[in-house]
Amino acid sequence: MPYLQRTELDPVTPVPMDMSKPMAAEQSNPPLALALESDPTPAARRKYFADESHRKEITFTPQDLIQADFVHGYLQFPSLTIALPGGVQFDLMYYYDERPVHFVCKERGTEETFFVVSFTVIKDTEEPEQGEVNDAIPVDSSDID
Repeated sequence: MPYLQRTELDPVTPVPMDMSKPMAAEQSNPPLALALESDPTPAARRKYFADESHRKEITFTPQDLIQADFVHGYLQFPSLTIALPGGVQFDLMYYYDERPVHFVCKERGTEETFFVVSFTVIKDTEEPEQGEVNDAIPVDSSDID
């Protein structure tokens, strides 16, 4: 994940349901670690947390909202294609059956689940008014940008 953000929430305030803009920098409040305040880049975070003792210093609570960019090396979100090594590509909309797609992060060996990213492609199903063109429903992923 390129960017990770932790926000300590007030227990009486509702959880925010959307992110107003993509994360372009680390913005944790409080900071994930004091050592990361001067260099909050993903590379610095990765290097810092490679040390097990640093990982053990962090405690997440139910009041922590964790937000992160989700990236996948083979999945191309703008075109909804999967691009495998060797130039092989598949149009995922061809195979999509309108059920949620899940990415599960598990520990190897124990299969303990850490988190799940789930998403559904939502198509605009409103009927266009007479003379209006409805281009929101993609026929294939080439219509998605």
